[in-house]
Amino acid sequence: LHPAPLKVKLFVQRIPQALTTIAVAGLMLGAFYGMAPVFAGAVGLNNSEIGMYMAVTICAGLAAQWPAGWLSDRVDRSQLIQLNAMVLTAVSVLMAIGFIPGGALIFLTALFGLMVFTLYPMAVALANDHVEPDDRVPLSAMLLVTFGLGASIGPLLSSAMMKLWGPSMLYIFMAACSAILVFRVRADAVTGENLVEAAPLQFMPAAGNLASSPLAAAFDPRVDEQAVADQMTDEDAAAPAAAEEVAEDDHLPG
Repeated sequence: LHPAPLKVKLFVQRIPQALTTIAVAGLMLGAFYGMAPVFAGAVGLNNSEIGMYMAVTICAGLAAQWPAGWLSDRVDRSQLIQLNAMVLTAVSVLMAIGFIPGGALIFLTALFGLMVFTLYPMAVALANDHVEPDDRVPLSAMLLVTFGLGASIGPLLSSAMMKLWGPSMLYIFMAACSAILVFRVRADAVTGENLVEAAPLQFMPAAGNLASSPLAAAFDPRVDEQAVADQMTDEDAAAPAAAEEVAEDDHLPG
């Protein structure tokens, strides 16, 4: 338990491509959640069709998480993000053109969901590849702040554009955002000078046993932090002794 202040300057210098991707993901997802129902209603979908439109996009994004993680562990992450952005730009332009039949619109929004909802996790993985373990708590804060700012600004910008120039401006806004990544996140722009040991780090499932850890008590404001620290110290001291006992048991005859 020790302070983990934001290191804005360090992260901006070390992971600019990841931060750009996080900001763009925030802009696009904020605009999508805020304004996509308005767009769908403006192109003639009824209430149930709008619900289907939103559900298909989000479910496609959910389905894409495991394949994106698997690919990201095996293919250069900056290349994946750039390819993702290229597809997003093309899909967004097609959706902005209009005159698309309902079935084609559902297909395009599913493809949009596959791409847009994988930007954030791939950018997080790219960022962690270039930051030491001791800096990953402030890194998480930096990424969340960056995403939150984008998600706050996205609906404001896209709604203003839609008010001035029509509902199709939502996906013109999306295309402009993803086009930034096409030119900004390139493999040759990632020098690899700050890659941590064992990078690229593998995607790992989150542990489900936090409640059994003394760290769980640290989240309770009624618990004294020093008591938690003392308990963790006691457990760390007990671990080598337990290991020695196991080693001695292994050498017992029979």
